[in-house]
Amino acid sequence: MRRTGAAAEILTTNYVLVETAALIQRRLGIEATRAFAESIVPLLAIEWIDPEVHAGAVSTLPAANRRDLTCSGLNAFRERRSITVSEEAVSRYDTPQ
Repeated sequence: MRRTGAAAEILTTNYVLVETAALIQRRLGIEATRAFAESIVPLLAIEWIDPEVHAGAVSTLPAANRRDLTCSGLNAFRERRSITVSEEAVSRYDTPQ
């Protein structure tokens, strides 16, 4: 989550959205999936994984040799490493409003 002023921005990737929608649809049905798409997704800041980043994740999977690792997971790790958060932003986030 990125915090800017009084508003928080929830950052995710298109990969996470696809996996989340599939999970909601399978467990809760199409109406819950529609509600997620209409009510939650518009509140999110979405980073779209480009072909180069996707190719990097795909090439890393065999080298990682872990059955529980996915392209979504690898890209989430990459995204977390790319975010820089200032000390002031962390302080504001941790302080009760």
